[in-house]
Amino acid sequence: MEQKLIYVGIDWADDHHDILITDDSAKILEQFRIDHSCEGFAMIHSNIANHQVSPNLVLIAIETSRGLLVHELLQKGYTVYAINPKAVNRYKDRHVLSRAKSDTLDALSLGNILRTDRHLFRPLKPLPEDYRLLDRLCTDLRKVVDEKSRVTNQVTACLKEFYPKALDIFSLDSQIFIDFLRVFPDHCALNACKKKTFLAFLKKHRYPCPAKADELWKTIQSPTLQPDKGNRPFRKTSSGNAPRPARKPERTY
Repeated sequence: MEQKLIYVGIDWADDHHDILITDDSAKILEQFRIDHSCEGFAMIHSNIANHQVSPNLVLIAIETSRGLLVHELLQKGYTVYAINPKAVNRYKDRHVLSRAKSDTLDALSLGNILRTDRHLFRPLKPLPEDYRLLDRLCTDLRKVVDEKSRVTNQVTACLKEFYPKALDIFSLDSQIFIDFLRVFPDHCALNACKKKTFLAFLKKHRYPCPAKADELWKTIQSPTLQPDKGNRPFRKTSSGNAPRPARKPERTY
């Protein structure tokens, strides 16, 4: 078999992957689809071997740097490039006017990017197992932090509109803030609260700064903007977790 480079473009998805193989002549040698399974992974190795048996002469482009498929390709000794999807779209714009989504066209574009412009990209390097584990843990941590920020922003926006006083009393990311919302879920409940009740709440939930109790009570008693009673946040139903709009008072004439 001739010792020549072949270029493999993989348009990946969750349950299947579209694959196209080409070479320096730009001729399509083979195109096929595999399932995301052991049989599918074996099929891609078999079809690549029909055109090149030397893994170091097989260059693969895919739009992700993670996942079981990428790990499998690296373990087999192929040279794998993770191409940013925006770069793929810009490449397609140079050759195709239509913006319609096509898995085959995406796979072809990935293969051709390596054929003509691979000097602009760096191949992935298989890292030791400890490094890969650390990278995964860091990725998961970033996701958790981003999710926390997203939820915090949502809660803050909701409280600013319906219950701004709550934001002035406790820190949003504290446990006592959550307990406070459970006991005093809205302005009406807070306005009906007596100082003795509030001090008992602080004691029950072991508030770490009891010296600030009077200051907190003054904050509760201070004037505050009132929410629009006709535009309330969703409430949970008694039968489950499905939200329903708060009931508006019937208008009388």
